[in-house]
Amino acid sequence: DSINLFFLLAVLLIGLADLRPQYTGRFNLREKFRAEEPETGDNGAKSAAPRIAGTFELMNDRLRIPEYEFKMGDPADPYIVTGEATIDAGRKPEFLVTATGQQVDMSRFGGNSEGMDDGAAVPLMDRVRAFLTLAADVPIPDLPGRATVRLPALVAGDTMIRDIRLEMSPAQDGWQIKEAEAQLPGRTTLSAKGKLTLLGGQGFRGDLLLASNQPSGFAEWVTGAVPDAIRKLKSAGFEAKVDLTPELQRFENLELAFGPANLRGRLEHEMMPGQPPALSVDLSGNAFDLDTMLALGGLMTGEATTASLADHRIAARLKVDQFRAFDLDAAGMDAAFSVANGALGDVRATIKDFYGAALDIKGGIADLAGTPKGGATVKLTSADPSAFLQL
Repeated sequence: DSINLFFLLAVLLIGLADLRPQYTGRFNLREKFRAEEPETGDNGAKSAAPRIAGTFELMNDRLRIPEYEFKMGDPADPYIVTGEATIDAGRKPEFLVTATGQQVDMSRFGGNSEGMDDGAAVPLMDRVRAFLTLAADVPIPDLPGRATVRLPALVAGDTMIRDIRLEMSPAQDGWQIKEAEAQLPGRTTLSAKGKLTLLGGQGFRGDLLLASNQPSGFAEWVTGAVPDAIRKLKSAGFEAKVDLTPELQRFENLELAFGPANLRGRLEHEMMPGQPPALSVDLSGNAFDLDTMLALGGLMTGEATTASLADHRIAARLKVDQFRAFDLDAAGMDAAFSVANGALGDVRATIKDFYGAALDIKGGIADLAGTPKGGATVKLTSADPSAFLQL
């Protein structure tokens, strides 16, 4: 039953600062309800509506709030945010807003953040899209300046995100993120800095780090299940220069680690309307396990299996010391291939040790899902091919 009316109580002192009038004092602002008496506002002390109080210094071109206290929720146990703010429209226009809050329990305010549905399993990229949609509603100031947010925790259902730190500056169509860090479920650290674009196309371009010391807990939060390949891992994570939009996810200078594996390179996933999805991978390192890579990919997209990749256009290059796929192992693999329209093409692979045999493969196969046809040239060298022949 609230309407857009507010009670404002201010106590003013008038003085001079640098020969200019300056008003200083305290203010108390809160929303007014229809049931309240306009003259007295007797229900104010009992109101659960958002309210803010603090001190201020006002000049003709500058408003300074040295301290404020924002409250919302049950007056007996309100949620409280404190901080300071400055808006300067003078010769050097700028603004400053800082906010330090308590732990936020979204159930206390009658709902959850978008993308934070009572601990429901939601793929990480879907959570990112929900966050971008929510952030797009936040006004972007025309003044240069800085906004800082500190929260010890955000709780939604069974989900708790801890140690939230955010420092950002307006950048025309979005925000320049100087620092963004949070502790996600599964003892997982998320850290980012770069350009967050919200107007005229949503996206983030910059540095991104995601590191989990309990990958099974992170997987349970994201997908609601823990694949066997993830359950075996004690740690997993990546760091990269990223360009993330709803249509394109690009990871340059990628460093990927899971278990004993350490890989470097690049990865790009593109989903354009009216076109088959495209995946480009170029990785090198000490070990590559296909099941683990697909499981980690599933945390990002919600599903990443050999079946889910069947409709993709794929271009891949792998150079790894140890390779495992389909319960088969190989050592010293350097391979490049492409997949499009159900065909495996442009295969060039050398394997130093595949069950006692060295292989050199070139060729391609069409109609993989139907009647495969095509050809390949395979050169095999082995001092003892018995293990290979038993496959």
